[in-house]
Amino acid sequence: MLVRVRLTPNARADAIGGIHVDAEGKSWLKAQVRAVPEKGRANTALVELLAKKAGIAKSRFVLEAGSTSRKKTLRLEHASEAEALALAALAG
Repeated sequence: MLVRVRLTPNARADAIGGIHVDAEGKSWLKAQVRAVPEKGRANTALVELLAKKAGIAKSRFVLEAGSTSRKKTLRLEHASEAEALALAALAG
């Protein structure tokens, strides 16, 4: 299962919620983390936040694309239907 996220680093608080629709019509889950976008810290914080909020192990998330971009694609390995629903619920 792929999860597209639009990440805002250097935020006041770690949070997930809402949908961002880009110019191409693609939907992205909005997330913000307090971590700085240096040496992968924001990416790590994003994975930790998703894992915590959805109740899924961090090790099951793999960053597929966007390591230096605000728009990131993560792959959740071996996602069950319940896990897919938990991630979908994060959008609000």
